Amino acid sequence: MMSSILVALLLLVVFGGVAFLLWWFQGFWGCLVAFVNTLFAASLASVSYGPVVGMLESRMPTYGYLLHFVVLWAIFCVAMAIATELSRLVTRTAVPFDPLVERVGAPIAAVLTGWVAMAFTAASLHTAPVPRDAVGSGMFLGVSPDRGWLAWSIGAATKPPFGGDGGWFSGNRGTVDGATAWYAARRGQLEKEPGLRAAPPADPAPAAAQMPVDALPAAPADGAPVAGPDAPPGAIPAAPQAAPQAAPQAAPPAP
Repeated sequence: MMSSILVALLLLVVFGGVAFLLWWFQGFWGCLVAFVNTLFAASLASVSYGPVVGMLESRMPTYGYLLHFVVLWAIFCVAMAIATELSRLVTRTAVPFDPLVERVGAPIAAVLTGWVAMAFTAASLHTAPVPRDAVGSGMFLGVSPDRGWLAWSIGAATKPPFGGDGGWFSGNRGTVDGATAWYAARRGQLEKEPGLRAAPPADPAPAAAQMPVDALPAAPADGAPVAGPDAPPGAIPAAPQAAPQAAPQAAPPAP
């Protein structure tokens, strides 16, 4: 219960702080630029951090529980800094707007930017080395911004015009429920470790590979006849089974 309250307070601070600061210090144009930069940096970090983590985990396996969270935020910070600097070089002068548009548009753009920042923060908590139950559904006043951002990230990684085979968001992590369950299992495993420096378990095998041995069909013995359309070339065909014969009927009694 306490962890849920702390998470809600953290997200409230991120949302309210970003929205208020932008609305107070920036006009409509500055808020629009900040919204585009935040959306770009958060999307880039969410889609690209997986391959970077995979490369680093092979070199630093004992930092696996930390790398996901650290790399995700590192990419976001670098992308945000570059996008902000480029936007300053390209747009040295703010575009003027009508005073009514300025008064209405600036708070709306500021709120949208704060929501994107808060949703990205909420989704990143799934990758954080925290207890399993610290991250749940409805983490922000009954709303789940983390699931919305995960759906956005998975769609960007798997659907046109920028998506492909899914990359990091494939297999068990190809859906919102699958991604949250995958990270929840990692956090549960971390609770069993003595410290943060521990090698996380490998990805779970597909369901077919986890089938019990006694449930798999037995392979035919050498030289045994094999029948069916899936029989390998050169297999000894099975002898045809004789049709069952009807039982002889008893003769009628003599008159």
